[in-house]
Amino acid sequence: KGGLLIFSNKNNRIRCLLWARGKLSPPFEEESRNYAPFSLIIIVLLISLLTAVPACKQPTSPDPKPEFSFTLEDASCTETWINIKAPYYGSGFRFALNRNDSIIMQFPSLPADTVIVDEGLLPNKEYTYELLALSSKTAPVSAGKKTIRTMDTTSHNFTWQTFEFGDIGSSVLYDVAIIDENNIWAVGEIMIRDSSINGYSTYNAVHWEGVKWELKKIMFPTVCGSSDRTAYPSRSIINLQNGVIWTGSSGDKIAILKDNIQINQFCLPSSLQMGINKMWGTSNTDVYAVGNGGNIAHWDGVNWKKIESGTTTSINDVIGISSKSINEILVYFTVSNKYFQGDTKILLLKDGRIDTVNWVNGKRVMSLWSKDNRKFYAAGSGLWVKTDDYWKQVEGLPAIFLNRIAGTEANDIFVSGDYGTIIHFNGNSWKVDESTGLETGVMQGLAATGSVVISVGYNGSKGIIIMSNK
Repeated sequence: KGGLLIFSNKNNRIRCLLWARGKLSPPFEEESRNYAPFSLIIIVLLISLLTAVPACKQPTSPDPKPEFSFTLEDASCTETWINIKAPYYGSGFRFALNRNDSIIMQFPSLPADTVIVDEGLLPNKEYTYELLALSSKTAPVSAGKKTIRTMDTTSHNFTWQTFEFGDIGSSVLYDVAIIDENNIWAVGEIMIRDSSINGYSTYNAVHWEGVKWELKKIMFPTVCGSSDRTAYPSRSIINLQNGVIWTGSSGDKIAILKDNIQINQFCLPSSLQMGINKMWGTSNTDVYAVGNGGNIAHWDGVNWKKIESGTTTSINDVIGISSKSINEILVYFTVSNKYFQGDTKILLLKDGRIDTVNWVNGKRVMSLWSKDNRKFYAAGSGLWVKTDDYWKQVEGLPAIFLNRIAGTEANDIFVSGDYGTIIHFNGNSWKVDESTGLETGVMQGLAATGSVVISVGYNGSKGIIIMSNK
């Protein structure tokens, strides 16, 4: 007549069939024969209620799997950065990351927002990635395919111009700031012979207006609290926003220029007295000054504040690096004395506190650069590159002390050092540039933009500048 047949086989696999008019409705008739004998048969005559049983209720489906995904964050010439979200997907599952349809890594799960670096790639090449959840019992589940192209390399070929300054005594240039290719400032100490009572005049800056360099005097307070002004040697200069330039004396004094005209000068507070080695900042209300004795000072637009560094060794460089992962600028400091013993470390200012970050034990570090807080480059008693918290020394370079490093992109990085050394990284290889014509001297300050690179220092008794339009 009709009814509902519920049974299980010896493996306890539950099945349900609708029995109508004395036989099993197709296509179940033949299938049911495979399950006899039954361990349980229940026949319920529901003639009067048959129309009220529309179908057999299916087993409850398992909980949905958690979401997994990936993002291609960035690419250099030879690397890609991939952010992976791969929570635990269930027993028997694993994840696989494919590059161009070949598995490059497998893992059971990863902490949220894990960034991996795929290295050893080719420049200017397109790569397609896919993240899969794999199981021997089910078909692969894909998070989709995404494509990214690596950066192309830049040229190692530069045409350099060389300029020398000073004709009496000893002259030197320490630092340089590029506002644009026709507006560049370099600072130091330059002595020029003249008919004055001393027989010479001292300048502490030179300015490039697109055609030539012009000697300049930037005036600092002769004595703090006095109205007298003196063109003391200058060791540091930074380009801030809206045509504003800050420059620091070799002591504790600072001068400010606006559109190449000096508008202010002052001394650091007595509690922050130092010989300023370097400055960095984002605006007139966010400036850092570092110097000898492990001193760090910060200007917030209203007050100067001393930041305890935990060292008495000279701090040579300060740089703020924008971190994409946390949407924050992290400020780093390099600690070493080039000529004497002392601490050799890198400091990080984060959340108002100074921490020591991983560095090569005992190696002097003078300068640091990174494009986006992912991959770091450091110069000092060697050239070093850090990926995934491990520093690796660049091999094949001459054993020359390196004083400064600066870059524009991951495929355009410059290093300056002793013996007139200039080194360029084009995204794939490092090359010592021998086209500068320098074999002696010390290159110290360094700056680069998309259109010009410039290094300053001294060669013998003369201050020297080498520059190239890219």
